[in-house]
Order: sequence, then C-alpha cells, then structure tokens
Amino acid sequence: MKTADYLGKTTLALKDYGELPLRFGKDFFATDTAIRKKQQYISELEKVKKSGDLKTVSIWEEQIRHLERISTFRIDSDRLTYANSHGDFHIGQVIVKDNDITVIDWTSACRLPVCLDVITSYVFASPDCSRGAVDAEGLNRYIRGYTKYFPLTEYDIKTMPYVLYFWHCICNYCPDELAGIAEKYQPIAMLIQNLLNWLYVHVEELSEDIWKSFYRYTNREKHM
Repeated sequence: MKTADYLGKTTLALKDYGELPLRFGKDFFATDTAIRKKQQYISELEKVKKSGDLKTVSIWEEQIRHLERISTFRIDSDRLTYANSHGDFHIGQVIVKDNDITVIDWTSACRLPVCLDVITSYVFASPDCSRGAVDAEGLNRYIRGYTKYFPLTEYDIKTMPYVLYFWHCICNYCPDELAGIAEKYQPIAMLIQNLLNWLYVHVEELSEDIWKSFYRYTNREKHM
C-alpha cells in the first residue's frame, strides 16, 4: 500500500512538470498492432518448423494465441487518462531504506496511461500476484490508495486489465529470448508468462470485479 501511496504522490508531483514524450498511445493500442505482430510471429514459426528446432514451437504457438486474443480488444486510447510518469515503476526501480522509498532510473520517464502504471506496479509488487493471478480485492485497495492523490475514471479502471494484457503481449520477451533466457531473468519472465495465461481466461472477469468493488467503496464513502 505504501507503493500505491508513493506512486500517486509521484504522478501528482509530475503533473505540472511539462509534457514528457508520449509512450504507448493510440498507435500502440490499435488492433493493427496486435495483428501485425501475430503475422510476424506466424512467419517466424514457419521458419522454426522448417529448421527442425521443435523445442521452441510451443512457445511460439502460445505467444500467437495471446496475440489473437488481444487483437479482439477495442481499447479507446482517447478515453484513457495520460500523465507524466516514471515509465517503468516497479519494485526493481526503487530503493527502500528506513521506510522511505526513493525512485531510481528515470531514463524511461514519459507520458503513458496511468492505469497501466497502477496495475503494472501492483502486479510486480504484490506477493498475492507472484504466481501470475491478479488478486482483484488487493488491486482494488491499491487503486483506492493511488486515487487519493490522482484520479482514475470509470473507463480507466474497467480497461486496466486489457491495457496490461495488451502491453505485456506486445512488449514481452520474444519466443527465442524466452527459450534461452538468462537465469537471473527467469523469475520475471515466468511471472509474465503466468500472468498472460491467467489473463487469457480472466481478463473480462477482472475488469468487472475491480470496477464493482471500486464503485461499491466510493458509494459507501459518499454516504458516510
């Protein structure tokens, strides 16, 4: 929860900094982006099959399956809230000392959908997500902690799981990298693969659950 608190304060502090370069905007979240990558992977898979290197075929097929899934998404990037951001906010980019958090490595600083910042930082920080499944109630508490400082719209919250899934599919390690990834990167690669497989089944359910939970909480707060 302290991470959510700090992320909200960071977004608020960067609000008047001046617009940083845009990353992950309209062109990124377009259906054509997923379709192009899927076609590229299908072409690469055929080459792999012809080479006789069958041990990576299942990895290629799995990634293609995810790209097919996200190509059906309709993410309206014009409705997403964008803000200046660290750009890569997760547990590996902070130093914690004496209960204080210091954000490091600002080379990725940019403008991006704040909902992507929130859900990515939660997944990488929460022990409840360590096997790739997203704990909806934990995420909802995280969202509430963040929105004390920076607002999210209904569309931001509902679209958050779709944005996360789309982003990881496009920016994930390619199948060749996954097949020979260095040992020190294996835990994060495995987490991402497990997350993608979980979202393949549960992305709609997660979207509904976090919005319903957030809506109930905010309504209760209004009537207290």
